[in-house]
Amino acid sequence: MRHDETTPVWMPSARATAEAAITEFARFAGGRGGPPSDAPYEQMWRWSVQDTAGFWSAVAEFCELAWETRPDAVTDGAPMPQTRWFPVSIQM
Repeated sequence: MRHDETTPVWMPSARATAEAAITEFARFAGGRGGPPSDAPYEQMWRWSVQDTAGFWSAVAEFCELAWETRPDAVTDGAPMPQTRWFPVSIQM
């Protein structure tokens, strides 16, 4: 059997999808400026590249990062790959 690039090789069950960490993050992010939780993955990706600060702030909050010194910004503004993430922060 031959698959083309548009044919999925594997698909998770509805239950696995509902219980996946990315699905939980999508629900969380939807209330913090991200796309609605039922939006396609491509919309989450688009948000992650168009609103880098909003996306990575939501990731840090979702992952419950503990800060000794809370960062003032998500990046230092330098282009990739020189970007410093969460500058002037100290993670506990």
